[in-house]
Amino acid sequence: RKYPYRGVVTLYGLTVYIETWKGEVRSGTDPDGNEWSVEMPAHYGEIKGIPGLDGDDLDIFVGDYPDSDMVWIVDIQKVVPDPRDPLGIDEQKVFLAFPSRDAVLEAYLAAYQRPGLFVTCRGVPVDEFVQTVRTHSSGPIVLDELEFITVHPGGGRGT
Repeated sequence: RKYPYRGVVTLYGLTVYIETWKGEVRSGTDPDGNEWSVEMPAHYGEIKGIPGLDGDDLDIFVGDYPDSDMVWIVDIQKVVPDPRDPLGIDEQKVFLAFPSRDAVLEAYLAAYQRPGLFVTCRGVPVDEFVQTVRTHSSGPIVLDELEFITVHPGGGRGT
């Protein structure tokens, strides 16, 4: 593990292992060898044992609004696009306890210095997301099977 767990947050009955607390600096080196650092806009961690599309544990941002009735999923493109995969989704970031799509996009843009990798932001009711995570059995979790309200970067909506 590159980042050790710093604590645990339980939200909606799910346990999120926190790597970086809101306000702490997260840093590293990008694939081109450039160093980066960012002050995290929200707690950041993962749900252990639930692999995302990239095979790593599912990445979670935890906001300040636990009464939110929506979970937001942001699709992120691969850094190096594959012409055989036009969307080229590399991974998904899950945003729990955020009040709106706009708040999610603000946090996403504050956390990543490559905003061009953003594909879509989709909302799903909390209970549906929680049930999907709890009943997941093996392999990468496929969040695309949920009934989403999709919001594209330009603001268009679809399902």
